[in-house]
This record gives sequence, C-alpha cells and structure tokens, in this order.
Amino acid sequence: DQEVPSAESENFKNRLNESGNMRVSCNVVNGSNHYLQKSTTGAVEEYESLEPECIRGLVGRIASFVLNYTK
Repeated sequence: DQEVPSAESENFKNRLNESGNMRVSCNVVNGSNHYLQKSTTGAVEEYESLEPECIRGLVGRIASFVLNYTK
C-alpha cells in the first residue's frame, strides 16, 4: 500500500491506545494495496488492472476480529 505506509501501523495503534482504545489490532498485509487486493506495487495506478476481490482468507480474518471484539 502506498497510500498508508505499513511503517505507520505501530504509530497508528499507539495513538489509538493513547486515546483509550485498547482493543486494537494492526496487521500488515504484505502484497496488498489500500483496498486489500493482491497487488505488486501498491500504487494507485495499478488499481484499474487488478481483480476486484480481497486477498483470499482476509475477509475471514476481519470477520473473526469483529466477532471477538464485539462480545
């Protein structure tokens, strides 16, 4: 992803924690773009040529997170 660099994930999590949000999980999905599609470069210019689907297994991971954190 070139829109939000993965190096920022820990800073993002820390800022959320500092504001009282302790139930936070940040995961870097290597090989994906900002829309969680399989991507080579992560560049916006690449979006048009990609399949319109999330990386396999990622929706399940997101669903598990939501289910675990909304109990």
